[in-house]
Amino acid sequence: MVGTKDSPFLGTARITLAGGRNAPAFEFNQRVTEGGNKLFANFGKVRMYGTARNQSSVLLSEVQPGQILLRVEKNLQWSKGDKLGFPPTNMRHRQYDFGIIDTYDPLTGALKLEKPLNYYHYGALNTTANDFSGIDMRGKVFLLSRNVLIDGENIENQGCQILTSSMPIGYGNVLRGQTFMDHIEIQNCS
Repeated sequence: MVGTKDSPFLGTARITLAGGRNAPAFEFNQRVTEGGNKLFANFGKVRMYGTARNQSSVLLSEVQPGQILLRVEKNLQWSKGDKLGFPPTNMRHRQYDFGIIDTYDPLTGALKLEKPLNYYHYGALNTTANDFSGIDMRGKVFLLSRNVLIDGENIENQGCQILTSSMPIGYGNVLRGQTFMDHIEIQNCS
């Protein structure tokens, strides 16, 4: 267990599942099911609760390709090294970007990324809801970083698997798997 619903984990934790494509695989039994060789398997109860943070903002100005300076909302709990996601704001659904924060000023909302973005993202100082039947068309920015990370180490282009399942443990007895995760970052896993 990492934290509880009422008392989330405040520190930082990283669970790294390591191993290459040809490492020995875990077997649930000798005849039926192979689980893989990078596996976070649960047949009981797993509870993980990371720290809740401001998870999204809107762009307060337009972002052009190649830009690293942006304006987002003030007073976000974002800091250097946090990963961000930028969904597309046009009909080209693959024009999304990812960025890593170099600096963020919570007093002004000024945000500087480590590397420039590749695509245009619409932003405006004020909401567009009055012009578009209540819909704010400004681009969103999503915080992807969390203080608890499950990471499938990328060795030979192979990540990890997270599995929650039930398992018979004798005549008429079954372990029933349950997984509860909130504010947890999962990277390179399925």
